[in-house]
Amino acid sequence: MKCTNNLKQWSQAMHMHHDQKGTLPYAKKNNPRTVWVTNLWPYVEQQALYSKYDFNIGYFEVPNCIANTFDGLVAQRVSIYICPSDRNVSPFHQGDQYWRAKGSYVCNWGPYTDPYPMTGQPLPTTLAPFGSKNFVNNGGSTNFPLMTRFSEITDGTSNTLLLSEVIIHPISSLRDRRGDQHNDGPGCTIFQTVDTPNSGIDSIIDAIACQNYLPWMPCQPTANGHITARSRHPSGVIASYCDGSVRFVPNNIALVTWQNLSTMNDGVAVTLD
Repeated sequence: MKCTNNLKQWSQAMHMHHDQKGTLPYAKKNNPRTVWVTNLWPYVEQQALYSKYDFNIGYFEVPNCIANTFDGLVAQRVSIYICPSDRNVSPFHQGDQYWRAKGSYVCNWGPYTDPYPMTGQPLPTTLAPFGSKNFVNNGGSTNFPLMTRFSEITDGTSNTLLLSEVIIHPISSLRDRRGDQHNDGPGCTIFQTVDTPNSGIDSIIDAIACQNYLPWMPCQPTANGHITARSRHPSGVIASYCDGSVRFVPNNIALVTWQNLSTMNDGVAVTLD
């Protein structure tokens, strides 16, 4: 129930951002390095953090982050960051000098790797609500982050995934990217529907940032990474949809259904009863 409530709050914050700005926030961008979480602070009762955050510099720079301390803005813990089912988890990333809070909730990147290969697999013909404006020309570079309008979700907001969960590595001194929600790097702050929930082997392009934690978090380094939605809830994950609703998704969902739910304009309006 608590996890469902957390996702509802984040989803409502996404809607409030859309109401004020005309689009959903970007999942992450690289110029300067920023993610969706900080953009939603005003809508989750964190206006004090938002007012001090400098959006003209990267998340890792002062005052956004203060090296090797918990004094930076991105190191401040917010109650709705972490699913309570992920017990005994470190709430912080301390695998480098830029200490920051971790989180369980991540944006829907669709069935595409991060970065997307320029060759070797079909080019995308449909998109998820979060991603790159131009996969074809820049491989999904976050220099060109997608900022989606609800009117562009032609499959219907009730049929399109918005957010879901990941499991956080329990050891804060490791550089595992899963749950590293303030970082814009590959494998951070997103999930992909390459595999169904709680299945497959996650992959991250940085071997140091890909730490096996079996059986919960299998991982291997690859050139084009993907992170599966995972949770410690029995038999599935909790996900929110672009209409703001929150639903439980079972592990045994068909892969084609899961991937259709993750894209917003494939012409297939899939629903889960």
